[in-house]
Amino acid sequence: MKQFLIMVFILKLQFNFAQHTYFLEIKDSTFLKSIFKDDVDDFYKSSGSKNLDFLFNDTKIIEFHKPFPTSKTDWLQSIYFLNVSDTNLFLKMCNLHREIFPFNEAVFFIKELCYTPNDFNINPNGVTNKHLDLIRAREAWEITKGDPNIVLGITDTYLKTTLEDISQKINFPILGFNNDNNLDWSYHGSATSGCMVAHTDNNLGICGIGFNCKLKFNSEWAVDNEILLMSQQGYKIINASWFNSYNYSSVINLLYSEIRNNGSLVFFGAGNGKSHSPSGNSLTNYVYPACYDSVMCITSVGYKNDYGTPAPNYGNWKDLHNNIPNDPNSAHHHNDKVDLCAPGYDVPCLFYDKNNPTATNLYKEENGTSFASPMVAGVAGLMLSVNPCLKPHEIESILKSTASNIYSIPENVQYAGQLGAGRVDAFEAVKKTYKEASLFFKNQTLSGNTNYEAIHSIFAGEPPIIFAGLSGNTNVSNGSNIVFNAGKEIYLGAGFEVGLGGSFLAQNVTTVCP
Repeated sequence: MKQFLIMVFILKLQFNFAQHTYFLEIKDSTFLKSIFKDDVDDFYKSSGSKNLDFLFNDTKIIEFHKPFPTSKTDWLQSIYFLNVSDTNLFLKMCNLHREIFPFNEAVFFIKELCYTPNDFNINPNGVTNKHLDLIRAREAWEITKGDPNIVLGITDTYLKTTLEDISQKINFPILGFNNDNNLDWSYHGSATSGCMVAHTDNNLGICGIGFNCKLKFNSEWAVDNEILLMSQQGYKIINASWFNSYNYSSVINLLYSEIRNNGSLVFFGAGNGKSHSPSGNSLTNYVYPACYDSVMCITSVGYKNDYGTPAPNYGNWKDLHNNIPNDPNSAHHHNDKVDLCAPGYDVPCLFYDKNNPTATNLYKEENGTSFASPMVAGVAGLMLSVNPCLKPHEIESILKSTASNIYSIPENVQYAGQLGAGRVDAFEAVKKTYKEASLFFKNQTLSGNTNYEAIHSIFAGEPPIIFAGLSGNTNVSNGSNIVFNAGKEIYLGAGFEVGLGGSFLAQNVTTVCP
C-alpha cells in the first residue's frame, strides 16, 4: 500500500473533487439498455463484460443523455453526454473496453463556469456591460481577475480622478502636463480609462475588462515621445486612442520599433470613419501611429443585438463591422494594417460633465475605435496577470491566434483581410496564456530528485474542470524526492500519490523573467 507523504506546503494548494463531463461514443447497445438498471453488476457478469461494474460501484453518474437526438449524422447519434464524479474510473473503463467505448472527449461548457461581478448588471444611466459578454470577459475572469501589480498605461486627454469608478485604480501621480482642471475640455481620457480598468465588483457603475489591474495615466496626448517615456519606465501595455498624422514617417516608425523592443506593446484605435481621412471620403486610409507595424491597430464591431435583429433594435449587430446593417458608410476604419476588432459602437464609458463637476458617477455610451482599443489592451493586462514574462510578440500572437473568426458573417466578407485576425476573445486568450505558463502531469510517475517549475500553476492528479483532460493520475515513485515550484498555485487532485519513502515539497517562487 502506498503512503501519501508531503513534507512541507508553503503554497496554498487547491484540491478538486469536482464533477467531470465527457462526450462518449457507445457502440454496444446492450450497455445502453442497462445504464439505469439497479443491478448493473449482475448484468455485466451475465453479458460476459468483465470489470465494467466498478464504474457504477464506485462512481456516481450525475448525468447521462444523448446530446444531439435530432442529428442526421450517424456518428453523432452514437455520442452521449456523461457527467461522472470520478474521472479516473471512467477513463479506466474506456481504456479497458474500447470495443464498447471507442471514443471519449472531455468537454467544458462555458455557461457552467462564469464569474459575474456584483456591478455587472447594474446598468447605470441605461448602459449595460453586454459588450463584455461578446468578448467573453466573465469567462476570462473565472481564470484571473487581474493583478493589481500589473499597471496598464494610457496617454489621452484629461482624466477626472474623482470619478468613483476609476479613482481607486489610478497609480499617482498623473504624467504629462495637461491634467489641469482648467483643461478639462474632454472626457475622452476618462472614457478610455474606464473601458480598460473601471473599478469592477464594487456595486457601482460599469465593469472594466482589466478588473484588478491598475492604471498609469499620461495626459500629454498625441505626443509620440510620451509613449517612449512610459515604455522606458517599464509599462508593458500602453493604450493611445488618438492619431496625429495621415503620413508614414520612417523616423516615427523606428521610434515605435524601439518602444516594442523595450518590451512594450502599444494599442491604437484604427480610426472612426470618413472624418478621419484627409479627403473626407475614405474608410480605408492609414492613420498613424495606428498603422505602424510595431503597434496593435484595433477597429470596431457591434455587440448589442443578435445578427439579423429587425427594427426597432435594428443595428449594432454582434460581430458586424458596420454599425448599421447594409450601410458600409456606418463602419469605422478598416485596412490591411488592422490587427484585431472589439466592440466599438455604443460602448459604455465613464463620463463627467464639466458643467456639473461634483457628479462622480455618470455614464454614457460612446462610438469609436478609441473605446475598442483599450478593451483589447485590458485583455492583454489579464494575460500579463497570468504570465508577467510575456513578450510583446507573444501577447500579439496569442491575441490573434485565439480571436474569433468574424469573416463568415455575410456582410463582413467585403472586408476580407481588413479586420485583422478577427474579434478578440478574452477567455481563449487568457486560457491559452494560462496553459502555456503551467505544467500538467497526466498519468505519469515522477522519479529521482527533481525540481519542476512553472510561471503560474502546476497540476497533478485531476485539475479543475476548465482544464479537464489535461491532467490525470500522477505518482511520486518510492524513495523519490520531488519539488514543485510555481508562481501562483499548485493543484493536487485525487489521483496524486507519493510512494513509500518518497517526499514531495510544494513551494511558491517569485517569477524572474529572463
